[in-house]
Amino acid sequence: MATNPPAQPPADQPFEIVRGGEPPQEVSVDGVVAVMIRRGVAKLDFYQFVGIDPQTRKEQRRVHHRLSMPLASLEELALILRRMSDAARQGAPAAPAAGTNPAPTGAPGSPDTLRLID
Repeated sequence: MATNPPAQPPADQPFEIVRGGEPPQEVSVDGVVAVMIRRGVAKLDFYQFVGIDPQTRKEQRRVHHRLSMPLASLEELALILRRMSDAARQGAPAAPAAGTNPAPTGAPGSPDTLRLID
C-alpha cells in the first residue's frame, strides 16, 4: 500500500527520505537462505519455494535474488527488525521505521498492524 511520507521527519533523524520519480522496484521472495559477510559487505541470498522433491519429500528452494549492502546497513536492518519483533511480541504496533508513516491501527499481530515500509 503506497502512502505519503510524513510532512516533517522526526527531529533526531539525521537524514531525509527523498521521494519522486519511479516507485522502488518490488520483488517477492519466500525467505532468506544465507547471509555472507566479507570485507565489510554483507550479502543476503533470498529464495523462492519451487516445490517438493517427490523422492526425498524435501522442500526445494531456488536462490532468487542476492542483495549486497555495507555491513553498517545490515546492522541498521537488524535493529529495525528487532524493534518490530519486540513490538509484535508485546502485541503493540511497532514504532515506524525512519522515513515511514506510523503503523496503522488494527488487531495486535495482524499483518496490517506492523509496518516496516510504506
